[in-house]
Amino acid sequence: MIAFDTMGTGKPVLFLHSGLADRHMWQPQLSAIGERFTCYAIDLPGYGASSSPAEPFSYPAEIASFIEEHIGERAALVGSSYGATQAFFTALEAPHWVGPLVLANATVMRPETASPELEAVWTEADAAWERGERERANEIEIEGWVDGKDRREGQAAAHVRDYFTAVNRSIWERHSANPLPDELSPPDIEPERISQPVLLIDGSYDFPDVLQSNRTLLERLPNANYVSIADTAHFPSFEQPELFNRSVLEFLDRTWGASAT
Repeated sequence: MIAFDTMGTGKPVLFLHSGLADRHMWQPQLSAIGERFTCYAIDLPGYGASSSPAEPFSYPAEIASFIEEHIGERAALVGSSYGATQAFFTALEAPHWVGPLVLANATVMRPETASPELEAVWTEADAAWERGERERANEIEIEGWVDGKDRREGQAAAHVRDYFTAVNRSIWERHSANPLPDELSPPDIEPERISQPVLLIDGSYDFPDVLQSNRTLLERLPNANYVSIADTAHFPSFEQPELFNRSVLEFLDRTWGASAT
């Protein structure tokens, strides 16, 4: 079962959350974008209120099935981080269900060798968790993904940190107690096959790996646009919702509005 929220009227837009979050990360978007579009925000299988798969599975297949069952027509996809990566793969695997794409801070084309900053977050968080230092493991991920790299003030705003700290801790606990089954291999990464309009978004304090991924996608996607939102890290939709919403609405109005074909 996939849990979801829906709001608004108009052509459908499906929101896919980050791997550190659940569907509630999109609350700043649903009311604003729901004024012009029908918005759906789902918990991916194994997250939030959605059940975990019992056997090896594919997120793109699950997303396409949700669109077919609950929406019944092509939907624009708005993804954050891991959700953006799965939106990208869904466009490759099930293009008949996918309209324009908004890929916020996707890592799909990050360099094969992780930056020292990103590698440190992965290894130090895992090591802390294995030592039983669960709060420290969570804090390492929040410092890396939410605070970002070289932020002048040191940390993201308290309400941003509080949300991701609480949700990410619950995800760590859930997946530690009940690990997800293996994911099936995604399709080959071939941006040139994605003909839909794409809006790439990132934040100025994000890992260099994410910024490089967007630069590569911008070069290889046939119909890509790019926006960088200043003074944000890996979650510009949560840190600067008004700027994020404005960029997304301008893009969707142009590519997915009543006059779009």
